[in-house]
Amino acid sequence: MPPRHHEVTIAGPRGRARGFVEGYLAGRGALSGPLPEAEEEGFDAESLRERLSESLHPGSQTVHLLVEERSLDVLREAVGAAGSCGVAIRIVETRPIAGARFEFSLAAYSEEHGRRILGWFERLPGGVRLEPAEPFRVRRDPRASGTEVYAPAHAYELRGEGAVEGDLEGVLALLRLCRDEDLVRVRRAVLEGGS
Repeated sequence: MPPRHHEVTIAGPRGRARGFVEGYLAGRGALSGPLPEAEEEGFDAESLRERLSESLHPGSQTVHLLVEERSLDVLREAVGAAGSCGVAIRIVETRPIAGARFEFSLAAYSEEHGRRILGWFERLPGGVRLEPAEPFRVRRDPRASGTEVYAPAHAYELRGEGAVEGDLEGVLALLRLCRDEDLVRVRRAVLEGGS
């Protein structure tokens, strides 16, 4: 079973809050890599209330950290220790994450790019599912030539759209690939709460 995660909302200066907590967890051996921040990863995590508060009170900031369950006690310890180090932060909310989901669309005009992108969706990480809203379509036109985006016809064209959902780690790995690819447009990424 993959590690269970929690979204921990911390009030305080974004960079300092995350940096302090990440450093503390790493120092205690409770962190195996960088600590993901939900909004930085592309998830819609900030509530309307938070956005309003931050716009009305620029010093009021929150950060949404994605933390493995096994690290929660050390994170709470880190937030408690922050005050004695001059870092004013507090935990606003902790909620379990059952999984994640994002919607996407794609358009590629090169067979090389199309094969690479299709490979991501054909070899999904364990615990991750693909729901194509529109099945991937490959169209070939032997009369056309070139791969220019604005060409009237393309020799190769791949189009598709859908959603990816499942375990947070697997969805996050695929979301990072898609976010960094100009030919894939991520429309909406959300964290799904659990019990």
